[in-house]
Amino acid sequence: MSQDPRPPKRQRTSLSGEDSSENSAVGLKRSEEFWIEDGNIVLIASGETAFRVYRGLLALQSTVFADLFASSSPSAEERYDECPVIRLTDSPQDLAHLLRALLPTSRASLYRSRGDPPLSIHQISAIVRLAHKYHVEDLLRQALSALKDTFTSSFKAFDEGFLDLPVNINTMAPLSIAVVNLARLTETLAVLPLALYTCCGHGPTVIDGWERDDGTTEYLSAADLKRCIGARETLAKEAFSLVSAIFNPKPSNDCATPAPCHTALRMTLMKVLETDNVAEPWVLDPWAPFIRDNGQPEHGAGYCYACQRELLERDIKERRRIWDRLPEIFDVEVPNWNEGPEPQGGQGGGENPDANGGQ
Repeated sequence: MSQDPRPPKRQRTSLSGEDSSENSAVGLKRSEEFWIEDGNIVLIASGETAFRVYRGLLALQSTVFADLFASSSPSAEERYDECPVIRLTDSPQDLAHLLRALLPTSRASLYRSRGDPPLSIHQISAIVRLAHKYHVEDLLRQALSALKDTFTSSFKAFDEGFLDLPVNINTMAPLSIAVVNLARLTETLAVLPLALYTCCGHGPTVIDGWERDDGTTEYLSAADLKRCIGARETLAKEAFSLVSAIFNPKPSNDCATPAPCHTALRMTLMKVLETDNVAEPWVLDPWAPFIRDNGQPEHGAGYCYACQRELLERDIKERRRIWDRLPEIFDVEVPNWNEGPEPQGGQGGGENPDANGGQ
């Protein structure tokens, strides 16, 4: 085969004489937050948003970025403001979340002092996905740690209901869809049971997915959606089993007034069974407030304090029993479920049956 006799093409230039490689980046939207004047690399996210940052700082923290930058040179085909350009497929919102953690302009966003506002699920989702994608191992570890502290595997931590959770959970939105998908992506199995349980509680709306702050929508996989649908029936049965065990009319062995307490407990059980949400899948929610509200012997009604204590202890026991079954209910294998370290500090807690219930 003969060689092509045509001379190599010269790189085209614009009418103004500028290199077309500069003009190929015309129309970019500069990031207001991450346009560093002496930055030496331009990252272009999807949607044509440009981030001018320091290549060396990113390369030190990410092996993937280091490889990307190594493959670009001063004579790279595309440049902008005299900087090499790297095009990424990530959304501008996701990339901004990652850069806030890697190149904070004010403070490290994943370091939280007590009382600091919690991280949003949008932050955690973007950081976990991009830190996993770009191999930012330390940041990924921190983000997953925050996720595991929030979607805990410890019943005690869950029951204490921490006021200072590292991730903000709005149970009115099916954000746990994102948590399930992050757990699958990173094989962080410990967060799956509680995340799937939360998805299950949202009922049919979980099919609609969860919208990220960049406008894209995440959905559960078909397998995980099937798990949630199947678990609803199991949890409904557990709900009736739970209230029947907690509000069993049998008085406490320490009860000094068994006859009137038996009557009061039987009436309380009937009241519980008549409530609209008795068969809802939120079976891990404590009955402690209801138990205390209905135990008022000083007003001539209700059960005694010994029986109230008994009901509070049954509440903890029955909910812990269901908690221990969560991996089985959602058909996931989680080694050492409910055997992790107990939380340090925190407030709340059905774990203390005496709280507001003693004489």
